[in-house]
Amino acid sequence: MSLIEKLHNPKTSNYIDLKNIIFDSNFPWFIGNAQPGDPKNVLSYFSHTFLQRTDGGNQLYPETCSNHTPLVGNVFKEIFYANNIDAFCIYRMNVNLLPPIFPVQRTKEHVDHEFPHSNILIYLTNAGGRTIVGNEAHDPKEDDIIMFPGCMHCVETSHTKDRVALVVTFGTKNG
Repeated sequence: MSLIEKLHNPKTSNYIDLKNIIFDSNFPWFIGNAQPGDPKNVLSYFSHTFLQRTDGGNQLYPETCSNHTPLVGNVFKEIFYANNIDAFCIYRMNVNLLPPIFPVQRTKEHVDHEFPHSNILIYLTNAGGRTIVGNEAHDPKEDDIIMFPGCMHCVETSHTKDRVALVVTFGTKNG
């Protein structure tokens, strides 16, 4: 059984509106530091958080961090519906922009949460930058959507264009 499942992108009007907002010159991006364990400090990135993950202690629920959170939530509801995914809770939603780096670099392998969850990535650019889960890799094209279980994964940078991807982590009724 494959860990990475390619999903259908219904490309609804909400999805098109969201892409237009994200690529508008007024969309706010925030600088993310290199990942912990990145000794060369080369993998800084830009991010916009829609729904902030819990901190596992003081904050017991995700926090809305953007005026665009309702639109992003609707986009994911449409994707869940189009792909018959029985999601019951979204834990985190954000969009990441990883600038091109030559030679290509890999992020540190990581798991997004320490509890059962699933991940969906929607690639908003045609920059490449594979997503690697276990021994599998997905070389993305613009508007591709993939889903995989909440397990160790990493991504590669593009060497030519900004790699922009929407990320959602969620729970399903089936585990």
